[in-house]
Amino acid sequence: MVKSTSKDAQDLFRSLHSAYSATPTNLKIIDMYVVFAVFTALIQVLYIQIVNLGWESIDLTLLLPGKFALGDAAGNYNCGLECLFRFYSYGLERQFDEELYKDFEQLSLDFYHKGNLYGLEKYWAFHHYRGQKEPIEKRPELEKLLNEEYRSIADFPNKGSHITSQKENKSQ
Repeated sequence: MVKSTSKDAQDLFRSLHSAYSATPTNLKIIDMYVVFAVFTALIQVLYIQIVNLGWESIDLTLLLPGKFALGDAAGNYNCGLECLFRFYSYGLERQFDEELYKDFEQLSLDFYHKGNLYGLEKYWAFHHYRGQKEPIEKRPELEKLLNEEYRSIADFPNKGSHITSQKENKSQ
């Protein structure tokens, strides 16, 4: 078996660097999107692993990425926020926690008032798919929205998706 040396590693990195330097800019932009997609997938896997551990074994300071997601959302970058809503929805389906549920309700309502339907859609999905018979008390405003305007998943795109409403807001 042939052993690799540090010189081999340096040569490899030099050749990768020179090949990447010769790559057209538009392909480098695609690379950035791929890196972003992989990073997003890793965040989602991390959230699911946290959920699989159970709420009682989690230090709630691990939810600090939610603060970053809110900061990004203020700049109209919603990927982190969407991950946070999925974390709430799927995590609460798996193991209900009253405090997290109240945070989920508040955040869904806040972003609904800003014209972003994604949180409300995940809130609807949580109540629709959780498969448990005992009812969970909803905030009156959310209860009204789910009973009158958003009774099924098909009602969400008809009201204008969160992406469309943000693009319209930017163009005005």
